[in-house]
Amino acid sequence: MRPGKAILIAGYPGSGKTTYGNTLKNTNGAAEYVDDYHANAIGDDPAFARGRKYGEMTAGLRWGETWLASDTEWCRPQRRRAVKADLRAAVPDVAIE
Repeated sequence: MRPGKAILIAGYPGSGKTTYGNTLKNTNGAAEYVDDYHANAIGDDPAFARGRKYGEMTAGLRWGETWLASDTEWCRPQRRRAVKADLRAAVPDVAIE
């Protein structure tokens, strides 16, 4: 089975991330859209793997699902790189947009 696709949406507060994410979910048949990914992190830990949906997301990606997630933290290049590295470590052939 081919790994799925993770679509990461970055933007400042009020920039339309939620509206865009919901539109993409509806048009791409994504399994789930996780809005404000870090807002619900376990223990407010900024590590991507501490997000409450991390386990479900990586399992879904392994099964070929498309997942969307958004966060303001990903406006920072170093945070975006860390998220991509973490996803690729968990699901090596995942497509990331």
